[in-house]
Amino acid sequence: MTPNQIAGLNDQLKLVNDDIDNRIVSAHAERILTSVTREAHRKLSARGTGPLIDDVLTWWHQQHGVLSNFDRLSEHVDLYHAPDADARLPQPYMVGEQSLARVSFGVKSAEHLGYLFTTFDHGLTEKVKLAHVEATKGEPQLSIQEIEVNLPNHSFPLRFNYKRLLLPVRDMQGNQYILNYSQALE
Repeated sequence: MTPNQIAGLNDQLKLVNDDIDNRIVSAHAERILTSVTREAHRKLSARGTGPLIDDVLTWWHQQHGVLSNFDRLSEHVDLYHAPDADARLPQPYMVGEQSLARVSFGVKSAEHLGYLFTTFDHGLTEKVKLAHVEATKGEPQLSIQEIEVNLPNHSFPLRFNYKRLLLPVRDMQGNQYILNYSQALE
């Protein structure tokens, strides 16, 4: 079968030599494949080696919400103390070395993230706190977030778009936390 037949061009103009058709089709196919491969590599590089949301959900389900077998995952997530009724702000407990908060906001520690919450718009911190309260009820909370924040050393607000997964978890002693796994949107 010729490339013209594949393309449905049997009754249309045809190049004199089928070899030319094959070379043209091969060249186009190679360019398309190269572009697709390059884009896939770019997306994988941007995503890095971090887990997918499905990976985190699978871990949570398999561990029944207990922070066990957590070492590899811990560097990609942030943990917050489960909110109590009197909490004004979200209360960070741990910031993962490769979490979105550390990578995008330059957060250095849980204390630093806690400080940043004191500088954010009250509406934003209230939304985060309420999302944490909702997550304590036992169900995963997956959402798309768009926030605008003023960060130290920036003269203008920065906008972030990301996917956020909040999960209720507990440690081996029964202490309750909210696990936050976030991924930047492209």
